[in-house]
Amino acid sequence: MSSVANEGLEVCTQILLLATIRQSRLLGDFLIDVYRGQLRRLESTLNIRDWDVFLHECEQRDPTVQNWTANTRAKMLQVILRILTEAAYLESGRSLKMTPPLLHPRVRAYLANHKDHYAREAMEHKQ
Repeated sequence: MSSVANEGLEVCTQILLLATIRQSRLLGDFLIDVYRGQLRRLESTLNIRDWDVFLHECEQRDPTVQNWTANTRAKMLQVILRILTEAAYLESGRSLKMTPPLLHPRVRAYLANHKDHYAREAMEHKQ
């Protein structure tokens, strides 16, 4: 992909989200397991209670998650909600109304060309 700086806001935002997903498996898994799950159930908002269920599932994959304090868990949720709001996947961090964007064709092509199936699954929300 050409320089991200030369792209429009939508492409830049989606590329930044892609980079964040590549660095944070927690964010990618949250998008796949929780966000997509809500969409599959035709829900229009995220449910905060799903965060605890999600973290319990994470504990099964990585026992170190059990050692996270309540403050760490709350901060991780706060950061994820902010990322999703800035990436336009949520209307706001308060309302938690989901606004699943369509991937820009250039971003979709980039993901396909780089065979980044995990990031595409996390970012693309087909119902």
